[in-house]
Amino acid sequence: MKIKIKNISFLLIIFCCGFSFSCKKKIIGETGSDDTLVTAHPKGKFALYDAMAYPGKPDLTSDGLLPIYLMYEAALTQPDPGNSKRMVLDMDKINIQATLASEFPDVMVSTDIESWYGESNLDEHVMFDRFKAMFDVFKDKNPRVTIGNYGIAPSALCVYRYYNKDKWADEIIVQNWKNSNANRWKSIEAADVIMPVVYIAEPNIEAWVRDLEITIQEIRKYNTEKKIVVYIWPQYYDKPDSPYKRQIITPSKWRQILEAVYERCDGAIIWSGKTDGGDNTLHWKDARLQDIWNETKDFMNVHRTNMVEPSPERELLSMDNPNKKFKIFASLNYAGTPDLAPYKIHRIKTINEKDLSTGAKVNGAYIPDFNKIRTFASSQSDRNVPICIMGGTWISDRNTDQSAMVERYRSVSSAFKDVHSDFQLGFALVGPTSLSGLRVSNSSFYVNTAGWMQSAVIPARGLRTYADYLLPASYIIDDDIALWTKEFYLTIKEAKLSNPGKPIYAYLYTDYFNQVANFQESYKPIREETWEAMLEAVYKVCDGVVMSNIGTANWSDNLGFWKATTKFMNKYASNIESPPVQTGWSIAGNVIQNGSFEEPVIPSAITESVYGVTYPALLNFQGFFDPISRTVSPSSPATTIGKYVWFERGTSQSECRTYVYDGKARSGTNSLAVHNVGGNTTNATSTTWMYHNLAQKLTLDDTKKYKLSISVQRDFKYRSIDNNVNKIYVGIVSGTGATSPTNYTYYQEVHLQSNEKWNEYVILLDLPAILSNTGNAGKSFENSAVFIGLQTGWDTITGKTTQSIVYLDDISLVESK
Repeated sequence: MKIKIKNISFLLIIFCCGFSFSCKKKIIGETGSDDTLVTAHPKGKFALYDAMAYPGKPDLTSDGLLPIYLMYEAALTQPDPGNSKRMVLDMDKINIQATLASEFPDVMVSTDIESWYGESNLDEHVMFDRFKAMFDVFKDKNPRVTIGNYGIAPSALCVYRYYNKDKWADEIIVQNWKNSNANRWKSIEAADVIMPVVYIAEPNIEAWVRDLEITIQEIRKYNTEKKIVVYIWPQYYDKPDSPYKRQIITPSKWRQILEAVYERCDGAIIWSGKTDGGDNTLHWKDARLQDIWNETKDFMNVHRTNMVEPSPERELLSMDNPNKKFKIFASLNYAGTPDLAPYKIHRIKTINEKDLSTGAKVNGAYIPDFNKIRTFASSQSDRNVPICIMGGTWISDRNTDQSAMVERYRSVSSAFKDVHSDFQLGFALVGPTSLSGLRVSNSSFYVNTAGWMQSAVIPARGLRTYADYLLPASYIIDDDIALWTKEFYLTIKEAKLSNPGKPIYAYLYTDYFNQVANFQESYKPIREETWEAMLEAVYKVCDGVVMSNIGTANWSDNLGFWKATTKFMNKYASNIESPPVQTGWSIAGNVIQNGSFEEPVIPSAITESVYGVTYPALLNFQGFFDPISRTVSPSSPATTIGKYVWFERGTSQSECRTYVYDGKARSGTNSLAVHNVGGNTTNATSTTWMYHNLAQKLTLDDTKKYKLSISVQRDFKYRSIDNNVNKIYVGIVSGTGATSPTNYTYYQEVHLQSNEKWNEYVILLDLPAILSNTGNAGKSFENSAVFIGLQTGWDTITGKTTQSIVYLDDISLVESK
């Protein structure tokens, strides 16, 4: 094929030189004689690779660009133990990267280790041995691999010339450049393909083409057979003081570069960073980049018959178990989102790590507040609702202080499990983090993959020990489902690594996770066809999916993701697992008797009504351990009760009612109402909770810890009047030396969640710790009582108590670790 040169002055240069440096034609032989020519390998098809990182760039394989797996030095090396300023191979990293690259066996690999080039005293044989050792690992994992390293060989002559053009004459520049590459040539023997760098430093395209010719000539002195695939960049080289620093090349000059490498080389790798010379982000939509891309497409179209086409990709996902049950969870807060339980959607409780922290940070990570964590755990009501802690600061030191990170997660899990050992606890960003999300800022999938594995995934693997289920982040950033599928495949494969038996729920945003500068639909609900394809992929390899929104759309049954979800659920109706329905209730090892109030409370009184309705009212005792009950509030004979019977302890005010209520229940048909009907002018019950308690006497082991669980429900209004209950008090009292005025040995204030649902709260009663307090010396809980106290509201204008009521159900007390 004839050389296509658009610039006459360049033709004059070639004419005057009297020879051609083309590796596709004739080149100067190694004998040094201008008349002795060596014929390079016959011209094959030209391969053009995509290693551009411009945010928003789509996968360009459908347009004809080839993928390349590029991995940088940090993913392959480690500091030399004998000299921390120098880098040596890290074989653990290399094995991981080689395994990862083998997932795509037909994708060419380019490693990018450059630090050795700067070691002037590094022997060429040592460098060769290092590269060969690394390449051999990749070949062992994938015998089909084609692999080379950036700058083997040589370095960019055009750049070298630009740095030194004011120092030396041209022939000295070229000779010094050759000398600077002397220790690289041996390493060509280790590589399958030669990857010289031919970036352009200034607009002088004629000089650049001449330097390209010299580069090819120099390569062919050392190897006449291996393919030459050059690194090119559609921006000028980033020399700090250059007036052209990272400027985008004009389309015409870019075309000249493409045509020049097409005529002289076997291929080119189009590489880029993400910014211009002013460090401004260059988005793919930038008109200047689009001009470059249009010129590139035209180049490929002109040479289409002689271009290497991308290989078909294998099917990555296959159905793991067609008979499995599949769960769909939702944590959606679009305005107007309905109750999704009737649609067989499970609930998942999410909370941000910031809300469980002190508010202060150390090394960028919020400091966990273990009291907040235990309080939060106590507020959770349903064992069937998984808990997921969100946020990203707790993993921020994964590459700087891994032991501190691991201890953080261990301690958080331990604090939560002290309260709820039987709840499912999970963490976002550890199962693993999102690979797709990296394309928001760097569009190169294969570049992202190497860095994601090394910097994000491997350091956090140990955290999965502290999760009961894994939540791999699987967001999509645009409608490129084929590219997302590759990212999803790697993400789930990682989640399944060394993960025996833990459920895997793919965590999907229902909105596109991107920037408007990259994708116009960013933070808007995902289109129906895209979401449907995502669900199908998740169904094949996961146990369920968690849907969460990041956008602010209004709910509609016509949202694309929701239409796709309902269609998916109908298609796999027999496999979709419905949320469990709460029916009966029992807890193994429960010390409390009749904690669900389904059995009659005996003794009780049927003597007083609440707004015209009579309920079984609990007998009232002035003190927890008084021998007989009062005869008022409710009206009943003085009665003796033993252990494991519910009773009311507190004031004799008639406004204070404690009764079994059959109008609502968390399980079964009954609950227990702790109720102040309001209107009393005595302020005692509004200033302290001690005057209105539900209680039960029992026997406990002083050497053990116990977990007291209570389900609580409160309505915001009662009989159209504001219900003023915001908190309850839960504790235990020792019978040792107790008198009627003894109110507690230990208690916790429990703030009620701001909803009208049944919520479960758990209080840890660490009896050895409680008894170790100075004021409790000599006490025992062998004879004790647990209690739940109500603090009534107070109307300062009328000077009366206000309507205050909570419903209690499913109370249990079991031994804890």
